[in-house]
Amino acid sequence: MRGLDGVLAAIGLIIIMLSAIGVHLNNNDPLADSFDAITQLVYLFILLGMYRIHSIYSE
Repeated sequence: MRGLDGVLAAIGLIIIMLSAIGVHLNNNDPLADSFDAITQLVYLFILLGMYRIHSIYSE
């Protein structure tokens, strides 16, 4: 269950970052204002990939 907690946390943060990007798009903000959220999304997808690789090789 411990590994699943991290995955659920990452998915929750992905939803928050997508919402942040959506707000910036809705407000017609420049893309630079969404840069931090986009960077965080990339990190979160890498983290999910690492969880996946770990689950494959730890079986």
